Amino acid sequence: MNQPHDIDRVVAAWLRTAGPADIRPGAVDRALAVAATARQRRGVRLALTGPAPWPTYGRRIGFGTLPPAVRLALVLLLTLAAMGAVAAVGSRLLHLTPVLPRIYHGELVPAPDLVIPRSAPVLVALGDGRLLVLGGGGQGTSAEVFDPMTGASVLTGPMISGESLVVSSAVLLSDGRVLVVGDARPSDASFRSVIFDPGTMQFAPTGPMIIARAGAVLGLLPDGDVLMAGGTLPDDPDTRLSSAEIFDPVSGSFSMTGSMQTARSQLLVAPLMDGHLFIVGGEPGSPGDRSTIDSAEVYDPETGTFDPTSDRTPDRLMDGSSGALALADGRVAIVGAKWEGLGSFLVTPGWLVIWDPRSRTFSAPIRLPHWVHSQVLLDDGRVLLIGPTGFDASWSGIFDPATGVTLETAAPKAWWGRAVRIADGRVLIVGGIEDGNTHGVSGYSAPAVATMEYFQ
Repeated sequence: MNQPHDIDRVVAAWLRTAGPADIRPGAVDRALAVAATARQRRGVRLALTGPAPWPTYGRRIGFGTLPPAVRLALVLLLTLAAMGAVAAVGSRLLHLTPVLPRIYHGELVPAPDLVIPRSAPVLVALGDGRLLVLGGGGQGTSAEVFDPMTGASVLTGPMISGESLVVSSAVLLSDGRVLVVGDARPSDASFRSVIFDPGTMQFAPTGPMIIARAGAVLGLLPDGDVLMAGGTLPDDPDTRLSSAEIFDPVSGSFSMTGSMQTARSQLLVAPLMDGHLFIVGGEPGSPGDRSTIDSAEVYDPETGTFDPTSDRTPDRLMDGSSGALALADGRVAIVGAKWEGLGSFLVTPGWLVIWDPRSRTFSAPIRLPHWVHSQVLLDDGRVLLIGPTGFDASWSGIFDPATGVTLETAAPKAWWGRAVRIADGRVLIVGGIEDGNTHGVSGYSAPAVATMEYFQ
């Protein structure tokens, strides 16, 4: 028998029989000896040696030398101790706190300010619970890390030495680092792609890209590689790209993969449950063209090809698409708006459609109260939508994919901020600009703000 387990087997045998007649003293002695010598934790050790309340004649007392009544009492004590340990462990298991979705109360709570004011920054939730805030509002070459546990924001090392940087996209890699791509004009500028290391708080160049591009999008693949697709030529913003590349985080290099069916820049990407990537929208023409490509495609990492979907996005989403978001049930929500002639997009109602990967079709458009510029999947499976109501106010609502209903909730103070869900389930709304009424009809010339708020 395996000595460490002999005592368990002896006690089990005793419990199945009428009494201690089946107890094997030798087995119990061996089990007690193993327990006495193998114990690692500090504690009180009881040695069964004299003096004792019975004659020992100088011999070490073993289980077999004990009177029957004492042996029975010892077995009962061991049994009760074992049962108590099982009960204690069982009680702990029964009282473990289950992992439940966060309950949201629709409250907005101020958070500490950023180090630098930023409008429309790129946000990446890091694996350790902190938040990487990249660029925004003329701060293209700077980044900072916000720690929700301490409330402190710390500037990172610089991304590049120049000042002509626009961050296009960023993605958290499987090893905890962050790949950042962007564009630098003129085309001979140094920035194309960099890697951020949260441990050192420094950026290091990687790549280079096979094709220099601006406005590309990134999507993490199941094997840890990253798809980079679309964008424009740095020296020719009117030329959209259909090409795509794969970034290997191990080698730090890019390689070509299949091309998209349609050339796109500023496209939207969402991961699917089967490891494919869903790609939709994008701008087809010049930067001033208020239209969005109404087709969608799916990237297959196994074949390296893009497959067009069988359905096109509804007409209501042909303009101003702002986000594609993977829902908890595997579908994808696409948020956008339709330009309405005399109406401004800031006062135009928003629209949302859902793409189902099983049928590969889009739902009928769902009307939203206002236009949306940021959307976040909540811990409970609903979606927080944030956008402007005009040139001087913001709004937010919670969309329920199960019912298709959007209920308005507390509006952020910042105008044009960006939102991200952090590790504890709360949503952090970061930066923004002062209202457009004060700073011109478009609002784009408004100063950036450093404020942040928690939605909880």
